[in-house]
Amino acid sequence: MSLKNLILLLSFLLITGLSSTSSVAVSDKNFQDAKRAYEIYLQDPQILNLFPLFKMHAEDNSFAETFLGDLFYNGKVNKKDVESFFDYETNEDAAFFFFNEAVDDFGPNGHRLAAYYLGRNFYGNEDSKYFNLRKALEYLFALDALNIPEATFELGYLLYFNADKLLDPEDAKTTSIEKLKKAAEAGHTDAHYVAYLFMAQHFDKPTNAQKNEMMRHLETAASQIGNYQSTASLLAAGHYKRGDFVERNTTKFMSYAKKSAELNNPDGHYFYGKHLLMGVGGSPDYGLAEYHLKKARELGNKFAQKQLDKLEEKQAFERSLDVFEPELEQVMEMFGAAQSFYTDSNAAGLPKAGGFYDGQTASIDFGADEQEYNRRGNDFIGSGGQTWRISGNTMRNIATGEYYRFSGNQITGSRGDRWKINRNRIQSLDNPNLTYKLGRRGIQGSNGTVCKYRVNTLRCN
Repeated sequence: MSLKNLILLLSFLLITGLSSTSSVAVSDKNFQDAKRAYEIYLQDPQILNLFPLFKMHAEDNSFAETFLGDLFYNGKVNKKDVESFFDYETNEDAAFFFFNEAVDDFGPNGHRLAAYYLGRNFYGNEDSKYFNLRKALEYLFALDALNIPEATFELGYLLYFNADKLLDPEDAKTTSIEKLKKAAEAGHTDAHYVAYLFMAQHFDKPTNAQKNEMMRHLETAASQIGNYQSTASLLAAGHYKRGDFVERNTTKFMSYAKKSAELNNPDGHYFYGKHLLMGVGGSPDYGLAEYHLKKARELGNKFAQKQLDKLEEKQAFERSLDVFEPELEQVMEMFGAAQSFYTDSNAAGLPKAGGFYDGQTASIDFGADEQEYNRRGNDFIGSGGQTWRISGNTMRNIATGEYYRFSGNQITGSRGDRWKINRNRIQSLDNPNLTYKLGRRGIQGSNGTVCKYRVNTLRCN
């Protein structure tokens, strides 16, 4: 048994004790004796250390019987050690026997924790051969009347999932939600999340008051340590992103998405990483996006790889732009001038070479056709009327529709020309012998073409 479970067990025993008709002094002594024997056995699980608990069982000490039930239920007793004096088929059978002994029909010597075990783990468990919904509800309703939050939570859970087996399914679901809300208000952390979940499923068209109540339970679950904290954080993020139940709020959306990721929820990592990549709430953060998307993939999120592929495309596109020097604006200016050269050369009937025109036979001076490009966001507007726009991994002429698309280290033009980038060189894939070297002052082609960049002018020989 883990330390957490041990503390829960002992706390339950201390708080609930015996029924009200039991003597407080006897109850305290019985508890202390049973607790001491139980702890000794856990520290040294020898058969001799189990005898004191069996002796107390013979004396109708319900605390000892509850401890014995717990030991058998959690597999802490070796069957071979006790089969000579205590015969049973499985640990579940032995645990069921001792818990029933402790409860004693919920009479004067009955014990509440044993009743809780029976109601939750045996009668209320469809996988148990002792499953009995009527008895489970009987025990859990009795414990709920004693205001035990754990029992109230289990009662709400059991009612909702078994509503169709009861006489009035609608009433069962309504009662379930009320019990979960009661458990939540009594401090049961998980009850907040389950109350939200069942209310969201139950109300087809919730009122504003119901929406507010659901969000209160959800955000409380997201703020407290519990089994559903990461999932509650993720769902809260979704509400603030979509603007349903609450007003849309990007700051809260990203805050809850981040929290879910920090709690190592695979979908939280994906959701947060995806929106970091998109730049929601600020500029894109590729490094952090990559970290969270890789964590999501590692934890089994099947959509993370697609976002990682998009990230690689964006990074490859930016790397390809980095090849051109000195600045992106100057690159676009050179590109615009080269485009003018392409158009004018075509009119002059000059030979084509892999998408560029071979200028060996003529000296071209753009003169009045020189172009100056100014950047406005993702648009580069030329003085000659051309506008090129960068969108994702594509650079497109707005007027003509012509484009160049970057993918990894390759460029593909809409005219069919294909190019490969290798550091500061661009090589034609259609003509491997044709290479252009880009530098700070211009472009030099392997075919003899030399284009020099000065201020806003590109001159080619």
